Parts: sequence; structure tokens; C-alpha cells
Amino acid sequence: MNKYQEIIETIQDRFQEILTANGYWTDLGLHVYISKSNKIISAADESAINIVDVNAVVSGPRTGGLIQYFDHQYLIECTLHFVGGTAASMIRDGISDVMRAIGEDLTWNGLAIHTYPPEGSEFFTMVFDHEENIIIGARIFFIVEFRTSEWLITEHLLNPES
Repeated sequence: MNKYQEIIETIQDRFQEILTANGYWTDLGLHVYISKSNKIISAADESAINIVDVNAVVSGPRTGGLIQYFDHQYLIECTLHFVGGTAASMIRDGISDVMRAIGEDLTWNGLAIHTYPPEGSEFFTMVFDHEENIIIGARIFFIVEFRTSEWLITEHLLNPES
């Protein structure tokens, strides 16, 4: 499996832990999707997270020891969906829950070097976009940085000096 897919699935797994039973404010973890069309998310879900990998910027090749590697900055957008009539305070709780889940392990089980908000742009925004009784309540953006051998996104490389 390539690193992009591995990371996006690890994010999904982490977000599925967002449940009040686990000490979070919301149960957003009951419905966590990867790149699902907003039209498919239904009012029956009550609340949901949709994870979209927006783009990736690759820098390199860089040299470390005897090998060359690429650094990847992988931009992720999470949209938080709620049913119509959801209080803004609940949307803020959802934002807080997602931020907490991201902060649990910024390396995503050792797949990444670090995770951070986009520099010079919005980290999250509240959005009230109503469509068929569904509200896109918030968008959260973050970057997952990871490293691979040159041109091989299936080979994970954290420390090129070793």
C-alpha cells in the first residue's frame, strides 16, 4: 500500500475513536468517510466527518547518507457535517474533538514526521452551508509531513541518516 493511502486510513481509524464513550464531546466517530461526496452524506448520519486529501507537495530530492529521499507535505481537509438545526456550540465541540484526535499522535503511528496547520492560511473555518437538511459545519485543514525514498511512495523512510 502506498504511504498516502496508509496515512489517510490511519486518520480515518483515529477519527473513528471520536466518541463520547472515549471522553470526547461528540460522537462524530460513528460516521467517518474518505473522499465521500457531500451528496451521499445523509441526515440519517446525524453527524459525520469526511476526510479529503486535497493535494501533496513534494520537495527533493534531498540527500542523507548514501540515499536520496523526498519530503511530502500532504494537505488534508476534514469537513464536519451535521443535520440542520445543530447548535453552533455542538459544531465547536466537533472542531475541538477533531483537533484533539489529531494531537493524540502527530506521527500517525510512526508513518509521518510531523503534523501541523497550514502556514499563513486557515486552520479551520465554520461553514453554514445548508443542503437538504445537512450542514457542513466546519472545515479543518492540516498537513501531514512524511518522507520516502526517492520516487518510491511505498517505501517509508523517517531517518535518511540510518
